[in-house]
Amino acid sequence: PPAIPPPALPSAAPPPVPPPAPPVPSQVKNPPRTAGVTVIMTMTAENEQGYTVEKDEEVINEMLDTDWSNFNRLVGPDPEASLGPAVAIGVQQVAEKISEVQALFVVPQVGKTGEELAVSAAMGGGRSYILSTIHELYQEVSKWRCAAILKDAASLSNGRKRARKDEPKVKEPETDHLAKEMQMLPKAIIYLGSEEGLKDENAIPQFTKQVGRFLLTLGAEVVFKTLTDAFGKLEGRVAYRKSLVYMAHELFTKRKRHITFEDKKQCVEKFLLPIGPDIRAMKAREREAYCQLVAFWGKYQVVSPTDLKRIKDAWDVDEEGDFDEFEEDL
Repeated sequence: PPAIPPPALPSAAPPPVPPPAPPVPSQVKNPPRTAGVTVIMTMTAENEQGYTVEKDEEVINEMLDTDWSNFNRLVGPDPEASLGPAVAIGVQQVAEKISEVQALFVVPQVGKTGEELAVSAAMGGGRSYILSTIHELYQEVSKWRCAAILKDAASLSNGRKRARKDEPKVKEPETDHLAKEMQMLPKAIIYLGSEEGLKDENAIPQFTKQVGRFLLTLGAEVVFKTLTDAFGKLEGRVAYRKSLVYMAHELFTKRKRHITFEDKKQCVEKFLLPIGPDIRAMKAREREAYCQLVAFWGKYQVVSPTDLKRIKDAWDVDEEGDFDEFEEDL
């Protein structure tokens, strides 16, 4: 007799499809500036936790820019360098001085301890930044892993460190140094507009680096007022004037970690707005570069919308411009 086929077995259910893996940091396209940073800070009002997590993007940008710039001014770029009493470096040192922390920077590799230190610093009156791998500052902060500015750190708002109480006051050397810096600033401006300077591809980046130093030694008001006075005396020197303004662009974009939030505001108030009448008086062809610059700042949010509008009104320019031509010119 013919063989009887075995009964069909019930088919197994297809395996569940796993959810797609989250993108790795390199696959995240154009994250917001505040993506990848958690800011924990003290609440003014009493609450059960004693701290809050800041969510306002403008507040985060302002605080992080200022604090990280100040940290760099205190320690310099070398993690191996000898550091002063104004900072704490490493988990152990930060933990020992946690009640003195003004601003803490930590990366996820520190683990649970980093989170606990961040909360403790906030509850003690400081603010903490936990930066993930997708944040634009991650590579810089990861060199230090866990670092803090302490509350007795010298105020850098005037561009100079405050002397410690136990240090003797030596006025003459400081006066001599400031006098030399006051002489160097006009010389740097003069070289920028010289025949050699206008042909030098590195003249604007080098001048911008010098301006960063002058901001530390002379202060923003002196530096930007000097630039404004120079700009006003250069009628007809088209390339020279553009070089001065391109310095501000370089400072805002490629060297933005070397300028504090306050210095940036001073650049707008004491330089970019006061030169408005001179730019308004320029011929159409000469004004094209400034139109392109404003368009670039608007598109890439180089300055705040409020400051951008004020600059556009002061310069009487719109946002139309050829970016490729602008970047080639720069």
